[in-house]
Amino acid sequence: MWQSAGPPILVKRVEAAQLLGISVTELDRLRYSGRLMAKKQGRRVLFPTTELERYAESLPWEADLRT
Repeated sequence: MWQSAGPPILVKRVEAAQLLGISVTELDRLRYSGRLMAKKQGRRVLFPTTELERYAESLPWEADLRT
């Protein structure tokens, strides 16, 4: 029997938004614009945690915004 040994690989929209610290509406905007990729399982939209990490890493550091 397979058992998960760590954090989930895919998370639902609400959890993905919480992990990124944004609203579900903003998460959907990012998905529709192609800036954040998701997977479909039937009718469910799931976000790979690696994709959430990739998106977070792509954001500029606060110091970068001052220049």
